[in-house]
Amino acid sequence: MRQPVALAWHNGRLYAAMNSRDSLDTLYPKMFTAEDNALGPSEPMLQVSQGALYPALHRLEQQGWIRAEWGTTDVGREAKFYELTRAGRTQLKKELAQWERLSSAMTLAIKLAPESDS
Repeated sequence: MRQPVALAWHNGRLYAAMNSRDSLDTLYPKMFTAEDNALGPSEPMLQVSQGALYPALHRLEQQGWIRAEWGTTDVGREAKFYELTRAGRTQLKKELAQWERLSSAMTLAIKLAPESDS
């Protein structure tokens, strides 16, 4: 994929589209409809470039947190499908707890910040 990747969660699975969320119903017609695209945000919530995504997935696979297998998409394209392992779910819980602590601290800091006159 040469374009940034849009990611979306659906029924506990992470789906990726090459250009934006507008491609999800084309790439995954059994999971997404054109209406899903219209109801979604106009910009993807998260964009990860190819240069960052695949090395990250490879590291996660090496750590045993995800497993990958080749398969065919709903439209007949060969694709690699990733799934969290048991160890990956355990690590995800740890990461989410750490994120909650960090985001709570940042929220508190923002709320307590004095207002600027400018």
